[in-house]
Amino acid sequence: MPADPIAYLQAPRFAEHPYLPFAGRPGYTGQITWRPPLQKASVSFTIRHNEYGFRGRSFTAEKPPGMFRIVVFGASTTYGQCDEDETWPAQLEKMLQKGAAGKRLEVINLAIDGANSATSLVEYELFGVDLGPDLVIHYEGINDRWAWRGNVRGDYSHIMRHYDPSHVPLAWRLPRALFYSRAVGALVGLVDASLQRPETGNILDYVYLPTSDPIIHVRAGLPVLFRNIDSLYTLATSHKNRFLASTFHFFDEDEREGIEDGVSYRAQLERTRRHYEERQIPYVDVARSIPHFDRRYHTDAVHFTVEGNAAVARVFADYIVEHRLIE
Repeated sequence: MPADPIAYLQAPRFAEHPYLPFAGRPGYTGQITWRPPLQKASVSFTIRHNEYGFRGRSFTAEKPPGMFRIVVFGASTTYGQCDEDETWPAQLEKMLQKGAAGKRLEVINLAIDGANSATSLVEYELFGVDLGPDLVIHYEGINDRWAWRGNVRGDYSHIMRHYDPSHVPLAWRLPRALFYSRAVGALVGLVDASLQRPETGNILDYVYLPTSDPIIHVRAGLPVLFRNIDSLYTLATSHKNRFLASTFHFFDEDEREGIEDGVSYRAQLERTRRHYEERQIPYVDVARSIPHFDRRYHTDAVHFTVEGNAAVARVFADYIVEHRLIE
């Protein structure tokens, strides 16, 4: 939860957007403190948004001459649950710069906490393309799975709603001292859920609404995810941008609770790989490159520690260098 809930209510981290469910608030600064389920201690990190509402340093929309620009799209796993220089896009930039042989290079993180593939698709066409990227990277997969609740619609309108800064969970309206007791924290979580607050219990307080049908229809949802990535790839190549998709990494790709509607995480990954290969979409197999049971890399089932972010960055860096994508 935010270190200062009152300040958050006065200046929320997210803002309304005319074509997206929500967007990052430009110039936001705040601190998040939470206890990762797979770690022993709480972590605290600072969130800063640049003038465009994204994490990372300021940048000019017009690409500087001679600059090789990589633009990354994704959700919280790319936005990062860490300081901005510890996200995997930031670490990717550092790794690539070491071997860039004097070439000017930058990695811009356009991830939005809580986004899905549909968000990235709209965001790329309405803003990302104006940045003149030489390479576009997309990494996401879990929030689409959330959006596959109920009767899946291609635009995800069945699950998404517009961001309303006044709809803040009870957990963010009360002093942190009240949550030192796990029992109290659990009780507040139940109250939030009864008021149609998020079921995830984390900072995605404005995105997903409970539905009467809790089953996740993976079979119906996967074609939507694939279609959105296909569209991203087609748009990127039409704008003469190179494009890299990826597989999504789960802490345990076979965990029992991950098997819904008969489709496990492993099955989702296998179908994803097959789709990319059939469509000849270049992709980085992040899921196959990082251990699935190593707590050093994970804060929870899908998010990464700083060390995990470094591992993700290394996988992308190795692929980019091996395939000579930086020219």
